[in-house]
Amino acid sequence: RVHPQVGAKRWRRAVDADTHAAAERLSTVVGARVEIRRRRRGGEIAIHFRSEEELIRLFKRLMREE
Repeated sequence: RVHPQVGAKRWRRAVDADTHAAAERLSTVVGARVEIRRRRRGGEIAIHFRSEEELIRLFKRLMREE
């Protein structure tokens, strides 16, 4: 299924419930907004940050330095 993105000119695929739930879980763990984008083969996980400090915190968390 494809749905238009609000206020955008391009179309975005609807996210299935399992992918949405996984993104929500990851978001809770890392403490930042997470998007999972599926492709035909594979995909991407995007972690959003708003500042240099948040990026450093996320990096340390992912590297288990925190």
